[in-house]
Amino acid sequence: MTTWRDRAACLDECPELFHPPAGIASPSLAVRRATYAPAKAICNGGDGEPACPVRAECLAWINAHESGHGVWGGLDPSERESLRRRADRAATRARRKAGPPMSSTEEHCQGTPADVALLTARGHSAAEISRRLGISARTVTRMRAQVRAGVA
Repeated sequence: MTTWRDRAACLDECPELFHPPAGIASPSLAVRRATYAPAKAICNGGDGEPACPVRAECLAWINAHESGHGVWGGLDPSERESLRRRADRAATRARRKAGPPMSSTEEHCQGTPADVALLTARGHSAAEISRRLGISARTVTRMRAQVRAGVA
């Protein structure tokens, strides 16, 4: 059975090219870039050569195994770390936008004034309630007023 590694552009290359001993710990960005440049050229293509056909699989593998050394998927360790940080920030933003998790009772809310009152009592903002119930924030405000006035 063949794996993604069997189709990699680096298959017949020297492993030390992708995991060089020199320049790894250098504080100089220029030295680190120069050290990794030959390996990255194989991954990313160049000089008329196509990019490696398994870059995505290679990058996914190294991210799953969290090895920090060498060029994988066309990225050096600092670039992979930067990619991870961006993904973490995006996930955090998505969680914040979704708001706090709903309880099983809240999941069955239909957008009635009673549902708005329940979610309000549990500390949800008008924006969160409108998002969760699929109604406008203005409607949430009206329903809150109705509940306070005893109309609803």
